[in-house]
Amino acid sequence: MRKKIEYASVFIFGAVCYSLIEILWRGRTHWTMAVTGGICLLLIHACNERHRDLDLWSRCGLSSFYITSVEFAVGWLLNVRLNMMIWDYSGKYLNVMGQICPEY
Repeated sequence: MRKKIEYASVFIFGAVCYSLIEILWRGRTHWTMAVTGGICLLLIHACNERHRDLDLWSRCGLSSFYITSVEFAVGWLLNVRLNMMIWDYSGKYLNVMGQICPEY
């Protein structure tokens, strides 16, 4: 039960913080970004639990990979497949299918 509360707290914290960052940066957000943020922070939390043997920079790199992968997967599903057009980075430098780019 304690782990469920821990994971729920991590998810909620990630959802709230991710949404607030988007609101501060873009002036708006979408509910799916809260879910995305919760998933990302859960993955970061899991990475830190499972890879304690790695140094901080390696865990940061792995977490960055997780976040980018989740962002791409969510973008592909929502924006490309479901045509929701929540965001579009197609005009940004080095974008991948308009869903991720180095700037964001």
